[in-house]
Amino acid sequence: MTDKWIEAEVEQRLRDIIDRVEPILDLPGVTVTHRFRSGFHDEDHLVAAVTETLWQYRRAVVDWYLGKVASESEDDLLNLVVHEYVHVLLGPIKERLKDRKSTRLNSSHVSESRMPSSA
Repeated sequence: MTDKWIEAEVEQRLRDIIDRVEPILDLPGVTVTHRFRSGFHDEDHLVAAVTETLWQYRRAVVDWYLGKVASESEDDLLNLVVHEYVHVLLGPIKERLKDRKSTRLNSSHVSESRMPSSA
């Protein structure tokens, strides 16, 4: 078996699991795109997938690294798919927290120090 054949097989296994999981999650109006990358993540060979959420557009992109997930069992692949969908679902919360934090850090409020009044 060639690497391309193995990667095509694991891609199909992932697609089958995704097709089973997505209807259960019922994410109306949210588009999740799955991209299947040959080999491993450039920076970390232990990374199975990277999820980017773009909630202002109600979409997410999951990049799957087939070299990493090729040896995973069916149960492990299911766990990985569910794990990446957790990232999709937490995307809006993470964005709101980031927005609140940056608002606090960039606040224009200035605290004034007061001298004690003398009577």
